[in-house]
Amino acid sequence: MRHLLALAAFALMASPALAQNTASTSQNGTNNNAAVTQSGQFNDTRVIQGDGTASASNAIATVQQTGDGTNLQRQNEVLIEQFGDGAEAVVSQAGSDRNEVEIVQVGDNFAQVTQDGRVQGAEVRQDGDGNSAIIDQAGNSNQIGDALDQTAAGVEQYGDGNTATVDQNVTSFSSANVLQDGNDNIAAVRQELDGGAGANRSAARVEQVGNLNEVTINQLSAVNNSRLDATVIQNGLSNMTTVNQGGQDQVADVDLLGNDNVVDVLQSGMGNSAFVQVLGDDNAATVSQSSMGNTANVTQTGSGNTSTVTQN
Repeated sequence: MRHLLALAAFALMASPALAQNTASTSQNGTNNNAAVTQSGQFNDTRVIQGDGTASASNAIATVQQTGDGTNLQRQNEVLIEQFGDGAEAVVSQAGSDRNEVEIVQVGDNFAQVTQDGRVQGAEVRQDGDGNSAIIDQAGNSNQIGDALDQTAAGVEQYGDGNTATVDQNVTSFSSANVLQDGNDNIAAVRQELDGGAGANRSAARVEQVGNLNEVTINQLSAVNNSRLDATVIQNGLSNMTTVNQGGQDQVADVDLLGNDNVVDVLQSGMGNSAFVQVLGDDNAATVSQSSMGNTANVTQTGSGNTSTVTQN
């Protein structure tokens, strides 16, 4: 590890036009610790703990990047791959634009990403057991997903007691994706927005398949041209959906398939729309929209359905 840091320091002293810091480390075994600190522009960190066959349990990877890059050629990148239970990855990026983080974990792991700047991208993929992912972004045009390998979902969790929390706070364009497949999943997305770019976008997507799922999306808004949007898809067992949006165009689309479903959508003034479709079991849906061009379609089929729609 000392060798890697020495390389980074040497790169930092190079000509500014060529300055690039690269840190790369690979660890197997247990109780490993990789800590990387980089400053400047065009920093690149790769941390691999375990290799898919040899586990690296209880590994810790901590990366902190501070930079002054403002374009794509000066962006900072972090890739962390951890295989084994009890691993932890914490990444912080600040002071630069167009930074990207991708974390891949297999096992009972924890991941946290904090980004401050414009056009940031973050992606976390977790497979197995009691995983937890927290992503916090501040700035404009940031998104959860499409980091490094351009895959679609920002947080992907497969199996067991998963939790995903996404907070994009002070943001303009916004976008967030969460995919959870299996067991005790909880996803919460909070975006505080204005608007701009790509049809003045805002968005949030959550998809959950199976078991004790729960989704909360808040999108808030100080109008500007907050378009908002939210799609929640839940598949089975004790599902619960809450969507609150806030002012301007809003659309909320909730699709539930089975078991003890509860849906609650509240959208405030302007374009409103809400489509809720539920198929089976102890369903209840509440849609409350405040004035302007309200539309609500609620379809429930099967078992103890209750629907309340209020459009002022």
